[in-house]
Amino acid sequence: MGRIYLASDTNFDFTQVLELSPGGGRNTVRLCEVANSIVAVDYNAYALDKCRAKLGTEYLGCVLDYRKNNGFDLRMIATNSVTAIYCWDSAVHFEKTVLDSYIREFSRILAVGGRGFLNHSTLGNAAQNNIKNNPGWRSNVSKVFAAQSCKSAGLAILNHIDIPRRKTNSSEIHFFDAALVFEKKRK
Repeated sequence: MGRIYLASDTNFDFTQVLELSPGGGRNTVRLCEVANSIVAVDYNAYALDKCRAKLGTEYLGCVLDYRKNNGFDLRMIATNSVTAIYCWDSAVHFEKTVLDSYIREFSRILAVGGRGFLNHSTLGNAAQNNIKNNPGWRSNVSKVFAAQSCKSAGLAILNHIDIPRRKTNSSEIHFFDAALVFEKKRK
């Protein structure tokens, strides 16, 4: 347990993980295979209850803690206390100010050398004002915005790639999500 290598330049230390928006725990199960400890944070108490019912407070030797937040900050997490951050398939719905707030919080809570993985929307200005009208309810975030937010928060981008997604009821591929890997470097 503890460390996994995703690629030569993106190894993660999974000693103390923050999983933002774990939902029912679909990916938390996999994180438990490599993590020593996970703090699962979600705005949705129902999702946290489902995750807790599925995994309990210890799963595969990984200790789990569940925290409800206000939907835009991580004040319940101590500064410099997290070695890895994981957020899949939920930040694609966070509008710009919410994503920027979380990225600033990621910089605060990550230990030096800590890394994060974030899946976000790339619709940017193509997003419509009503999120329900966007593909998969994606937000108005762009790759440029996410990169600028990381830079402003002092996080170095290690990798930032498009994720191909199919348009509903179509075989046509549209790129409107991205995977972002970042690191908190020494100052």
